[in-house]
Amino acid sequence: MGGTIVTICAIVLVAILLVLVPLLNQAEGNENMVQHEVRVMAEGFLDRTVRDGAITLASVEQFILDLHATANTFDIQIEVLRLDENPGKKVVITTSDAIGENLTITEFTSQIMEQLENTHRYDLDIGDTVTVSVSNTNRTMGDTLRNFFTPGTGGSSRINASATRMITQ
Repeated sequence: MGGTIVTICAIVLVAILLVLVPLLNQAEGNENMVQHEVRVMAEGFLDRTVRDGAITLASVEQFILDLHATANTFDIQIEVLRLDENPGKKVVITTSDAIGENLTITEFTSQIMEQLENTHRYDLDIGDTVTVSVSNTNRTMGDTLRNFFTPGTGGSSRINASATRMITQ
């Protein structure tokens, strides 16, 4: 009777090792591939933004569609650091080493999306910096399998990307 239980346990252990471990490796490989694709999509979105000199509603919608084509759901954050002349200065500064020469104003996703809904375009100026951050909000197969092997360690997003570009033209 004791030998039968040991045999059954051994068969279950072998089944786990032969089936679930390769499945976990495949799921993690898929996550890595999606991670790379999301980073490429974020960089492509910002490259179009720099080329156009503006964030457009059409480019944001296309970016969202591209991200959802990965069969995941994402939280997308867009941040614009606007470079503005210091309104307190009454003289023209001829050197770039003067302290307080420029003022930066940060605008976040909600402000940008509000303007996009109204005008379909968010214009950018030379010197403005745009950052887009993307992270998945759903549980992937890799998350589920990692939680099976190591319970209580999951919960954080594994697919995320961030990219930053400055408007130069």
